[in-house]
Amino acid sequence: VTQQEAMQTFHSFMKEMDEQIQHFIDLGASFGYVFNFCMSECRDIETFFDEYTQTMSKDEIDSAISFFSRYIGEMIIHNYGGSWKLYHGAKNDIDHNMPVIMGMMGAEDIPFNPRRTMYMYHIRKQPGLVEQIITTYTEALTQRVNLKEEKMK
Repeated sequence: VTQQEAMQTFHSFMKEMDEQIQHFIDLGASFGYVFNFCMSECRDIETFFDEYTQTMSKDEIDSAISFFSRYIGEMIIHNYGGSWKLYHGAKNDIDHNMPVIMGMMGAEDIPFNPRRTMYMYHIRKQPGLVEQIITTYTEALTQRVNLKEEKMK
């Protein structure tokens, strides 16, 4: 994928974000879930994913992972700041040319990939994994911020 193709795909991704997030919330409601961008919803997201993908093919599950990762990204932005960016790391970087959250807790140089988080849950099916990944990431960012502040003293 060229850089230009990746940018076009990212622009489409962002253009349909609000509609996709509303669709996620509405679909979740039809399954009995209430989503309000709270971190306490992580287990509900996992359970909803399992119910939603129960009879899907591999290709359909891949689309579902992307669909659910949008909501996870927006939930992170609501709780920890940051914004969606197209990541331009090294070509061999796992996040290269992927939509990621940058600027979480003020860390402008460290990407968080919601899609990879949802994929890890799909592969492992370990309840609490989504929250664990986010918590581990935010704790590492907090330590980094604290180290920077210590160096400035």
